[in-house]
Amino acid sequence: DIHKKNGIDTAVVLEKKQLEEVIIKKLVAADVPFYPVADRSRLAFNPFISWLFDIKKVFKVYRSYRPDLIVISNGTPGIMLGTLLFPVPVLFVMHTYPERYPWPLRTLWNLFCLPGKKQFLTVSAFSASEINRNMGISRDRISVVYNGYERQLNRSNSSTPLVLTLGHVVNYKNPGGWLQVANKVVRERPGTRFVWLGDGTLLQRMRDEVEQLKLADAVLFEGYRQDVDDYFTRASIYFQPSLIENHAISLLDAMASGLPCVASSAGGTPESIVDGETGFLCTPDDVDSFAARLITLIDDEELSRRMGESGRVRAEEFFSPDVQEQGILGQYAALAKSSLSGEGRGRGDFNKRV
Repeated sequence: DIHKKNGIDTAVVLEKKQLEEVIIKKLVAADVPFYPVADRSRLAFNPFISWLFDIKKVFKVYRSYRPDLIVISNGTPGIMLGTLLFPVPVLFVMHTYPERYPWPLRTLWNLFCLPGKKQFLTVSAFSASEINRNMGISRDRISVVYNGYERQLNRSNSSTPLVLTLGHVVNYKNPGGWLQVANKVVRERPGTRFVWLGDGTLLQRMRDEVEQLKLADAVLFEGYRQDVDDYFTRASIYFQPSLIENHAISLLDAMASGLPCVASSAGGTPESIVDGETGFLCTPDDVDSFAARLITLIDDEELSRRMGESGRVRAEEFFSPDVQEQGILGQYAALAKSSLSGEGRGRGDFNKRV
């Protein structure tokens, strides 16, 4: 969408298993050419082997399309690193961070990440430090552009406190700790409701635990829902006790919608929430502190409103889609300036082939 808005010619490379109908329709509607490549084998997910797959399969697309810049959007850090070998600027966008690589790989990829021509981009300073530590990429070759919020809604006035959480019901999101907190708060403040939206491997187990605790009327694991906006407008507080987060978009959506946030201090979350100003931060395993902070906001409507408004202001200043867009275009322009084919265009004025 950013490319289309800014007149950047774009082509997309997808493995055959990624050719879902909704993706194809969007690409066709935007008149974006796409190149299917073979599905990556299990062996080709190994960082030592992945670069061979990239050279054999993806390099053919490069030769055909002849881009001025390659942008990798990667949630699996060990793959697609072979693109750093291609003779064109590369922006390697990492939405997560890797396990610690063996020293030969750390040395190899740091050598291939040429200053000014190959740049890593990630979504938080926390993630950047982990990429530096685990991959050996020099910190000055890792840029940070924060995620932008995807929704901005207005809260409705509800007489029933509703504590909202979004995310996959999986271990790192800490659903067990979440349920302990919900149990404690509901016992102390009857009438409060907790809702978790999202599917995941632990969904049924958590539903079973809710039944065992006899909390079914107050605590809901709703699974996947399409009417997320409705929940945001009815919510009073957003709660996310994750064990780790890079830079959660759901937190940004909550802030942009004027919800005070109670979240864990793990990972990149403190880069979003200002403790005591836009919400509260607690260590992921501190059930009592989470419960106390939620009860404080439930009991003090003026504090809740003030923190929510502070969060909205912070989201608009640092995490709006426009801020994210300018950050991304700035990265493109910087790489264009340093490449042999770059013409020194200014920030936000990149209009090449990607």
